[in-house]
Amino acid sequence: MRNVLLLPAVLLFTVASAQPGTLDISFGTGGETLHSLGTPYDLIWDMAIQPDDKIVVAGSVGAIGGGAFQDAFVTRFTADGAVDNTFGTNGTVVWTGTGGNDRIRGVDIDVDGKVVVAGETQVNGGETQMFIIRLLPDGTFDNTFSGDGLLTRPGSIYNDGSYARDVKCMPDGSILVGGYEHYNLTTPNYNAVSFWKCTTTGAAPGNFGGVATGYTFADLFQDDQADVLNGMAVRADGSIVVGTQSYDGSYQRMGYATFNADGSHLGNNAEVTYDFTVGNEFAYSIVLLPDERCVLAGGVTNQAGLMGVLPTGGPDASFGTAGKVNVQLGSSSTTLYAALLQPWDKVLITGALSGGGTNAAYLARYNSDGSPDAVFGAGGVATYQPGGSGGDGRAIGLQSDGRIIVAGNYSNGGNFDLFLVRFNNDLATGLPTVAPAPALRAYPSPFTQALTVVGTAARGTLTLFDAMGRAVRTAPTTEGRTEVNADVPAGVYTLQVRQRTGAVAALRVVKE
Repeated sequence: MRNVLLLPAVLLFTVASAQPGTLDISFGTGGETLHSLGTPYDLIWDMAIQPDDKIVVAGSVGAIGGGAFQDAFVTRFTADGAVDNTFGTNGTVVWTGTGGNDRIRGVDIDVDGKVVVAGETQVNGGETQMFIIRLLPDGTFDNTFSGDGLLTRPGSIYNDGSYARDVKCMPDGSILVGGYEHYNLTTPNYNAVSFWKCTTTGAAPGNFGGVATGYTFADLFQDDQADVLNGMAVRADGSIVVGTQSYDGSYQRMGYATFNADGSHLGNNAEVTYDFTVGNEFAYSIVLLPDERCVLAGGVTNQAGLMGVLPTGGPDASFGTAGKVNVQLGSSSTTLYAALLQPWDKVLITGALSGGGTNAAYLARYNSDGSPDAVFGAGGVATYQPGGSGGDGRAIGLQSDGRIIVAGNYSNGGNFDLFLVRFNNDLATGLPTVAPAPALRAYPSPFTQALTVVGTAARGTLTLFDAMGRAVRTAPTTEGRTEVNADVPAGVYTLQVRQRTGAVAALRVVKE
């Protein structure tokens, strides 16, 4: 007998929890985990949460200056904040590269549950280039990737350095790295937004950037100025939106740009900068909302700022004031380092507060209109002093029950060590209520790998989301029915179909 699951739409439901924005004292020791890797500077740059809720942080270790070099590291913790000794050596993998400075800037989990990191390493007598490492669940290098688990981007006649700032594991197993490169064919030299993509085996994909290389770059605004990609997001159709810092001849500006799925640039009509104040401004992170609006998060002259952006790149007038929100959280200086979407319509940000008698890490939550979420923490913000001292929140993650992990660095007797804290939450899971659309049917249910969706129209987009709202499969739809190869972990998923008309339908499916 063939089982068919029929649901016209999916409604939000809320996970019951303690007051959102309060410290979860069941995590670590009293809500926090403090950890030293034994060097003067243990610096977290990014974090990812595995499907089993284990926490992976990555960055650099070592001394800064004094002739010493930094090394790249990955550390894994259990879901409740203990060091995971089944990973690497005492929970940590350290990569020393070729003896120069090596830093991991981004980490993600691929469709097989493997840890993928990207950063930059010094090669060829000091030249810096991007690298990717893929690790098996026990922390050993995955030899099915590039032969030894490591892939370093070659230089070119166009650049004498490439620098990673973000990495995304794609539903088909390929890996996308975003950052910038130093372009050296003009005087003066400048930085250009850069992408690098490889297949699941580490080969050039053949349909991205330079066909033989898999990498590409773009001088935004064609002005021979500095453009640095700090964060990126991938839409359901594979196109890429980025948050940048772009120099306008006087100041660095918060920037936004759109690229095609093959890495090609859409031209000046897909590039925008936003002017908050007189001074330098940076987009450190970009959050993609379900309706394809974006929120840029970054720094604005001694404070933090959020910028609402329409899919066309114009300011989102429904967000803040003319698209802008100044984030000043009661101290003389508010720094913002990371942002994350809380499904489906709230934005989490973290960073540091300093001066004005306050030195602390913070976690704040904003509504989709840019207003502080008053039910979260105290008036929309929760502050925390790891180890009783000031700290920097550098990354945010959501566990499967909705609780929020903040990871960062804190000062410990003159050294910088790692911290994790967990906050309670009131996460809404599933998809928001959607406009009426033709009913969908999916079979079999439960499914094992292949899934047939009936009721689709040609040239639409089908997206499969996991319980945390992460897109794990995308596919173009065909008239009448669409076949999907969904070799994903067991669990409950939300299948969303967006038609060319803009109509959206969704249903819940189960993978056994």
